[in-house]
Amino acid sequence: MVSSIRVGRNVNYRILDIDWCTSDKVVLASDDGCVRVLEMAMKSASYRMDEQDLT
Repeated sequence: MVSSIRVGRNVNYRILDIDWCTSDKVVLASDDGCVRVLEMAMKSASYRMDEQDLT
């Protein structure tokens, strides 16, 4: 379980949910429709859910 997260001032989305993806990565769900996977170094990869073929 993630107890807290700090975000920079340039973040223009709100985090709706957060959980561990692996032991060294977290997954964030945000109000802009993206799921973000972040490494401990806070490098991210983002994917808009409405653009994915989720079958």
